[in-house]
Amino acid sequence: MSTPSGPSAGPARSALRDDWPLVEREAELERLSRLLDGQESSGALIVGESGVGKSRLAREFVSDLTDLPVV
Repeated sequence: MSTPSGPSAGPARSALRDDWPLVEREAELERLSRLLDGQESSGALIVGESGVGKSRLAREFVSDLTDLPVV
């Protein structure tokens, strides 16, 4: 029986990747910040091919939030 590896290996693999620095995604994080502040829109949809880091980008963005307005 083989052990899965790669992007679909499961939560344990994903958790390990979050320990790595997020590289060259400052522009995307800034854009998400502007969207959340309502400067451009009222929402955001992160789209892309499998394995490009959509979930990681979203987790990094959410982990950096400190002053989230309560609705």
